[in-house]
Amino acid sequence: AKELALSERQLQRKIKALTGNSPAEILRRARLDHAVNLLEEGHKPSQVTHKSGFASHAYFSRAFKAEYGCAPSDYKK
Repeated sequence: AKELALSERQLQRKIKALTGNSPAEILRRARLDHAVNLLEEGHKPSQVTHKSGFASHAYFSRAFKAEYGCAPSDYKK
């Protein structure tokens, strides 16, 4: 924001206008994409939670299920 000479809020608005998603949604989706890659490599869901940047396993599972329609443990099946 500083390099673009915008306030943080203005930058958030610009990102939302351009992408349709808030910066937090973009980051969460990137973390979930990384989690999918880790699951496909054979990592356990409990390991994937922390490796993909989520602090809480419960939140990770909830976000994963909302995005992909299944629990992380059921993804490979």
